[in-house]
Amino acid sequence: MNKISGLSFLVLSLLVVLVSGCAPATVAPTNTPLPPTSTVPPPTLTPSPIPPTPTATPQSSNTSKLNLDWLLTADEINSISKGIGVFQWELGDVKSDEYRVCHFFLGQSDSFNQNQALNCVYLISAGSSFDDIVSRMHKAELLFPDEIPLPSSLKFEDDFSLFGGTFPNGQLVYDLLLYKGDLLYWVSVTLGRYSMEPIEDIYKKYNQEVIDNFLNDATTINLEKSK
Repeated sequence: MNKISGLSFLVLSLLVVLVSGCAPATVAPTNTPLPPTSTVPPPTLTPSPIPPTPTATPQSSNTSKLNLDWLLTADEINSISKGIGVFQWELGDVKSDEYRVCHFFLGQSDSFNQNQALNCVYLISAGSSFDDIVSRMHKAELLFPDEIPLPSSLKFEDDFSLFGGTFPNGQLVYDLLLYKGDLLYWVSVTLGRYSMEPIEDIYKKYNQEVIDNFLNDATTINLEKSK
């Protein structure tokens, strides 16, 4: 199963416990186009639920808990994307229910495939640990099999981790997860791949400052809006 056919909208049934129970640094060209490997269009985001945890206990839902206004707008993501070399982001899809709010964006760069970005906030069940969330996302391939934690320079007071790996269309994907209170903040972005070096080496040698700045700015906007 793709991560939402790419970056899947994480319907954390198991975690939300449903009612049922930089300034840019001088970097290598992060968006150098790759030759097409097939004529199949790149994956796009579609909902992809995962099964509930067997230890889940029913809780009362709070449909007013989450708000689409907490998420990045197209204007906001465009204002913080110069460093990563992606422009003309447009809002491609919106998902909203009592368990999650999500915005999906498509952007333009000199990469062969369109860049994709995802911004979600999820309501998480009491007692869930950050490690539990990450484990479930890996098992459901919402974090891709080759995604690994990256040693970022990001600093937040709450539990967080940055992951990097390979998107199905050949681009690199970076996923930042931050767990604060009963909310999971998720920012994800894809960038063109110009080297076949391991993801951690690419991140450290070329992308770290601009990626960290973009993800920091995006998550900070979410945190400020959701206060």
